[in-house]
Amino acid sequence: MTTALFEYSEEVCVLIDRIAKSFSTKMLERMKEKRTRIQGHSKDIVNVAVTVASQPLYQAMLGGYFLQVNLTSSKTLKMASEGYCLDERNCHSLSSLFHALTHLYYLHINHLPITLYITSPKTLELLENLQTKNDPIAQAVELLLKHLPHVTISPCLKGIYFEKMQTKLYRMSSREINEIMCLDFKILSNNLLRE
Repeated sequence: MTTALFEYSEEVCVLIDRIAKSFSTKMLERMKEKRTRIQGHSKDIVNVAVTVASQPLYQAMLGGYFLQVNLTSSKTLKMASEGYCLDERNCHSLSSLFHALTHLYYLHINHLPITLYITSPKTLELLENLQTKNDPIAQAVELLLKHLPHVTISPCLKGIYFEKMQTKLYRMSSREINEIMCLDFKILSNNLLRE
């Protein structure tokens, strides 16, 4: 089972282990480095803010997130983590949120007060009336949100992080950078949901 500074329930530990097994070796190394950096400030963390974006791209869904960790004395780890994904198989508006949530769990900060700033009106609409029947991606997002004890979801339609994310996704849509992870979110979701 996964070890962490915070004592998680058995169900959450199972989720974290399944998430870890879905990462490539390279991704695990990157995430471990980020987790170590964040845990170095564990006693000073006040809350976490995550900006999550998604936008249609041809017959796919491009998405990304920025993670900011707010510390005591008004200090912040402004870019504690960031990640980008491309959902070509399912083109699901919740894929980028699933991607961000799995990273939150692996970073062992899912027990903290978290605000999810959602830039996509479509994603917000889906979250307000989450239909999970025959939709493993929505079911997985629902499950991950369920185990966040202090989560707030807010729209993010302007501001510096909105603009930075829009710029980043535009560059990625133009294939100028190669940070995009092409993932099959249906398979990932089913792995997370299995009995």
